[in-house]
Amino acid sequence: MNFEVFANKANKFLYEINESIVSNELQLEAHWNIDHICYRVESDQRYLELKNEFSKFSRLLTESIVNNRKISTFKLLTPLNTNQFSVNIIELPAPKKNNKYKEGFEHLEVVCDISFNHLINKYHMYSINKSGLEKSFNQELAVKFKNFAVKFHHTSLESVVNIEINELVFSSIQKLGVLNTLSPFNPLIVGTLPLDIHTPSSDVDIIFSHTDLSQLKEILVKNYSHLDKFSIDFKPDKTPNYILANFQFNNTLFELYGSTTPTLEQRAFKHFNLQERLLKIGCTKFKQQIKTLRKKGFKTEPAFASAMNIKGDPYENLLDLYNSSELSLLSAITKD
Repeated sequence: MNFEVFANKANKFLYEINESIVSNELQLEAHWNIDHICYRVESDQRYLELKNEFSKFSRLLTESIVNNRKISTFKLLTPLNTNQFSVNIIELPAPKKNNKYKEGFEHLEVVCDISFNHLINKYHMYSINKSGLEKSFNQELAVKFKNFAVKFHHTSLESVVNIEINELVFSSIQKLGVLNTLSPFNPLIVGTLPLDIHTPSSDVDIIFSHTDLSQLKEILVKNYSHLDKFSIDFKPDKTPNYILANFQFNNTLFELYGSTTPTLEQRAFKHFNLQERLLKIGCTKFKQQIKTLRKKGFKTEPAFASAMNIKGDPYENLLDLYNSSELSLLSAITKD
């Protein structure tokens, strides 16, 4: 399968998606991100064949074992474009044992900024698979529409891969069990590490939320106060209120930020979500600009603002772009 054949198949699949959006069957906000599309195969042999063929027009990000079968993630050298969205990541899973799949595109995954409960209520008339909500890392909710499925989550596959291939960081997260400890509070990993624009001094940023900050303080002190470089900053009366814990574990720095503000409404998530989309749309050249500025000592938001020639407060003015479409973000990146 060469790129032309692949692109024709993909565009046909994306056309079906677009028709569902037009008919209002599938409702996607302009600032959501079609993270990747999944191509299924019928056999392990076909998986190996396509893995080789895909490598001719895309870059293999990772191949991992999930549920006892291999899954390869590719980044296209030439993104696919629809009227509203671009797609540059392809997931190629080997078939599960005793499961038969018809070859072709099966589902897409979307990064959204609303809760899973909201999505369940929104699409209650469709078949919903909640098994992905049991995962501690990168939870997902699957909704089966007429001719395809959509998996909704809150972090892109490329960001997930960036964390998983950083062996020290990922092993530290797993050994510490921090996502399991914070699981009742909707934790998300944000910041520069998943975006692959980190520096040697970067920490693992985890945000979460709860209505009782005093209870969060007890949990953080109980679980992490014995670790190196532990400190805690408790501001229950500040607007927005927060609790911030810092420590080091397994030669990895962690920063845990909790607030009564829901996780998906916190500024840290909105900045991360926007930066994730900007790096996707801006491609390699833009990402290299950001990395160069970070090496010069720029903080994350000032680096993006400088690369995009955004004046004033970078933390506030970047968020003015949050609800923008991909076309608007591309214009903001490429303007003089």
